[in-house]
Amino acid sequence: MSENEALFAKFRPGSSETITTPEGCWTNFLGLHTRTDLFPNAEALKGRYIPDLPLQGDGVYGPAAEYAALLTAIDARGTDRASFSAIELGAGWGPWISGAGIVCKRLGFKRINLVGVEADRVKVARMEDHLATNGLMQEPVHCRILQGAAWHKDTTVFFPQNLPIPDYGGAATTQQSGTDYRGFNIPTDTTPAYSLAAICRDLERVDFAHWDVQGAEWEIADKSRELIDARMHHVFIGTHSRKIEGNLLGLFFELGWDLLRHDPCHYEYDRTKRSLEAMTLNDGHMFFRNPRF
Repeated sequence: MSENEALFAKFRPGSSETITTPEGCWTNFLGLHTRTDLFPNAEALKGRYIPDLPLQGDGVYGPAAEYAALLTAIDARGTDRASFSAIELGAGWGPWISGAGIVCKRLGFKRINLVGVEADRVKVARMEDHLATNGLMQEPVHCRILQGAAWHKDTTVFFPQNLPIPDYGGAATTQQSGTDYRGFNIPTDTTPAYSLAAICRDLERVDFAHWDVQGAEWEIADKSRELIDARMHHVFIGTHSRKIEGNLLGLFFELGWDLLRHDPCHYEYDRTKRSLEAMTLNDGHMFFRNPRF
């Protein structure tokens, strides 16, 4: 049995637990219910419970590495069930905070803190619905959802309006423009932007942080080094250029953190693109652990 297989199997529902999939949803191996209309090609999953372990990814949520990062952070708590805190930046419908919530609730954690940050107002509503569908808007779970962009400081930025639900590539920017970093012609509107200090204001400890912020990941990390090192235990970052990946490697190396996994982004150098991020064909990801904890 592979390392991921053993880890995934450890946290799925027991054989005695009854799984009922709500209407319009599918249920994954963790027992997490998700609406199929959040994805472009998931209609065939409607009404299904899929207990298979996503060792090659599930084709919907993400690659196996994302599941492994979340479950590694939960596993690191051992038998300590006092509390678990997870934050998700660029949360969309909140897949990873909800995954943390459903597993930690099953394990009997006394307090579960979930913070989701998402700039798209429609997706914020979907996140609230998703958390409620999975019973994560009540004790012992404490949710805080911030409508706005994760950023390197507290300010106001611009974010695309009227993105289709399956489009999770919207990026915040400091300048209003009808054309985004991908070259898409999309109108923007102002939205609040939150620093890590504001996002983590009530959390002295963050067991798991998941970032997918479309190119803002380096500046967020760079401007919050002390907070990250003092409070965060495991950080999974979706990366959107090789330059960002190099910067992050340097930062976490200087902090003395462990790099548990790194799959670089795939890109094609093209000077007709508007930015390095626009050259990225597939996001990369990096998973770090703070050894001091």
